[in-house]
Amino acid sequence: MSGDKGGGVRRPRPLARAVAGPGPLRELKDLLYEVYTAAGAPSLNQIAADIGEDDTLAGAPERDSIRRCISDSGVPAQQADAVAVAMVLARRARWNADDLASRVTDLWVKARLVAPPGKPLAEVTDPFALEVHQAITLDLPGSAQDLPVLPAYVKRGHDARLRALTKEAADGASRLVVLTGGSSTGKTRACWEVLHHLPDGWRLARAAHRGLAQRSPALPAHRL
Repeated sequence: MSGDKGGGVRRPRPLARAVAGPGPLRELKDLLYEVYTAAGAPSLNQIAADIGEDDTLAGAPERDSIRRCISDSGVPAQQADAVAVAMVLARRARWNADDLASRVTDLWVKARLVAPPGKPLAEVTDPFALEVHQAITLDLPGSAQDLPVLPAYVKRGHDARLRALTKEAADGASRLVVLTGGSSTGKTRACWEVLHHLPDGWRLARAAHRGLAQRSPALPAHRL
């Protein structure tokens, strides 16, 4: 019966649009999302099935790689995967697949050549290089032996808010966070602590007295 609940087929939720800064990466992501939308936002399974049925494609991405090509803010790891996704979507959308493949290839190469700013977070290991204050130690023989680089961190109310905003940024939202307070109240230390909650692939770019953490190579920055 048409009135029965659950009788229809639920369509998968459309993929999110990638967040990328100005340049060839944004153009690439916008182009892939445009053809994805024009194709009717097919499911990852449908896209993967289309790719699997075409032996002429050099790329053979699976579900996760397909999702990253469309929704992730980074450059697709393999050019052939991005081209494969673009071509099967172009056919569904009745676009010129060969023309789209050429455009995707050109933008992928340009995006790869853009040098991302900053340093990978995995290489950011010195809190004092980021101007975190050193702990006060007694000027006594052996007083600083066996102590950690930084004292134990006591979380406060703003840390939970900062952690929540960081998660939103990691999920693709654009966030600008400015911590204010008097001298030696723990602003820089709070930023140092939250850096450890950012995902792999993010980088830290610093200007004078400012730090920017961002996912490579996307340009929208989240000031910490």
